[in-house]
Amino acid sequence: MGVLVYDIEGDIVYTRKESNYSFQFSEDEKKRIIELWRRYKGGTYVNSVNVRLQKIEKRSGKTIMELSKTDFFTFFISNIIRMGFDNFAYYIIHNEDMNSVGELLSKLTTFYESFPKCYNFDGLINNGCLPNALAVSILVTDPYGNAILVKRSSKVGVGANIYSVTTTGALDESDWESEDVIKHCAIRELREELNILIQEEKLRTIAIVAGINKLQPIVIMNAMLNDTAHEFVKEMQKGKDYQFEVSEVCVCDKNKIKNILMEQRFTEAARFHLDYYLKD
Repeated sequence: MGVLVYDIEGDIVYTRKESNYSFQFSEDEKKRIIELWRRYKGGTYVNSVNVRLQKIEKRSGKTIMELSKTDFFTFFISNIIRMGFDNFAYYIIHNEDMNSVGELLSKLTTFYESFPKCYNFDGLINNGCLPNALAVSILVTDPYGNAILVKRSSKVGVGANIYSVTTTGALDESDWESEDVIKHCAIRELREELNILIQEEKLRTIAIVAGINKLQPIVIMNAMLNDTAHEFVKEMQKGKDYQFEVSEVCVCDKNKIKNILMEQRFTEAARFHLDYYLKD
């Protein structure tokens, strides 16, 4: 596994534009695909606004991000179902009425076969087939050399039952409306999932990465607590999304993180994030 990396330069400046992305499936087709996936895999899937990274460039010592809107179902079909499509197609052929879904399955197959390869981050952004739904990955650390890792629950639609950094999440409509979309998302995700309240000045943006399989742009960020991470564990369960999103919280020193990385499954971006932290 590996990642495509885009290094942040200076402050981030956001511009908001109309989307130049055209998805090949109608709203009804998207709902049918997601329902088929639900019957195949289980889980809960609710569509919502996501924020698309439409363009990115460095100019005058700053990083300029051009953003537009997309949605979760478009991302899920383009990025998540694509990675498990062979088994999904097998399930459909053997368990669903092909008179009803055969044409849709054929359209999905053609869509995935048309994906061009992405060899660098510019290639990802200019791919044309991907919605590039932007997400954040936050690793919370403390002054005593600890970091907070979580195991995601079986209920989530993306990344079920795998280990992760402290929290991850896609930018939503509330982030779109905010002044600093990335920091707003990071603060919101930490509060909603783990009841951790972080101030903007405690956040450090490292880079944007995309796993070569998942192909989703993810902003890698670290956040520093004022006190030991152990003091926050009991309070984390008060997060409003904790019961749905999280099955286990682990406060780890660097040696323990190394062991968990060898023993457990992580996404490409999470593994990159933790490797970066171990070397920092």
